[in-house]
Amino acid sequence: MTGEWAVWYPEKSVCAVRGSTVVMSCEYHYPQLLRVETVMWCHNTYASYPYVCHSNNENVSAQYTGRAECLGDTVKITKLRIKDIRDTDAGQYRFRFITNDTAGKWTGNPGVILKVDGGAWTVDYPEKTVRAVRGSTVVIKCRYDFPESYKVDSMIWSHNTDDCAGKSHVYNSNNTNISAQYADRAEFLGNKEKNCTLMIKNITETDAGVYRFSFTANGCLQCGQHGVALQVVAKGNPITILVLVLVILLAVLAVIYIIIRRKRDSLTVVNDRGGETQIPEDNEYTNITESVSQNRNQRQEVSSQMEEVCYASVQFSTEQPDRQCDVSNTESRDDAVIYAAVRTPTNCS
Repeated sequence: MTGEWAVWYPEKSVCAVRGSTVVMSCEYHYPQLLRVETVMWCHNTYASYPYVCHSNNENVSAQYTGRAECLGDTVKITKLRIKDIRDTDAGQYRFRFITNDTAGKWTGNPGVILKVDGGAWTVDYPEKTVRAVRGSTVVIKCRYDFPESYKVDSMIWSHNTDDCAGKSHVYNSNNTNISAQYADRAEFLGNKEKNCTLMIKNITETDAGVYRFSFTANGCLQCGQHGVALQVVAKGNPITILVLVLVILLAVLAVIYIIIRRKRDSLTVVNDRGGETQIPEDNEYTNITESVSQNRNQRQEVSSQMEEVCYASVQFSTEQPDRQCDVSNTESRDDAVIYAAVRTPTNCS
């Protein structure tokens, strides 16, 4: 019976950055006739409580309340996820399970050793949300940082995994566990020096979701928790686009027609008040000019006629040359009278 009981940890040691999230996993085996009823994780203990997490939430340490969670199943796979890693979380973690047999209890020893690094580790996404049209290419920008003395071991992009540690990846620098969905479509545009940009070609609806970048340096894992949300929209229907363009064009033409109509109405010659006819300003000005010109011409003609009368009204008598007329009185008149209308008297002495 003893040979059938086993707990296996893929990683014997894990390094997590302070404030990040870490995931520790394991596989366990037991006799087929038994059934697992309870699973738990212990910290720096073999089997005693308080526990880091418990499938029935019993005897959980206050240090891990709200931060630690038991994942996986009660068959063969289990995981421990701890958020917001603290320095006090460092130490040894062991998995323990209990079956329906009173003697069927087992703890995986020696467990996993967690190291906590307090250096400057960051993963930053300039854009929290990215929209892409189906069939297009999308670029998800990313920057990361780590202590200068460290060296990057691996880089991973995951899709819709909260812990950055899904079974299959969008990209893996070690070319392992890459999802067939992203084969020949995903390309890493970054490098091992702070650039972690990802490009995905020929976008499909199934690509929608949250993408997260994680990397390990000197054995320490850093996961960019928030990630980038990718929204995929369908291509626009050509008929719908054409109808929309026509509607906009008709609206513009209607506005232009209204403007022209208003200008035309403002220039109408009919005045709605009293039904009187309006005379355009240009015509009024023309009539006034013609009237002034006619009056001026009339005054010039009258003046000219008066001058002709003044000169033409002087008459001389030649019938009686022997008679002398008394014109003494007329000589004393003003010079202006000379040019007036003068009539010679008919009776002379």
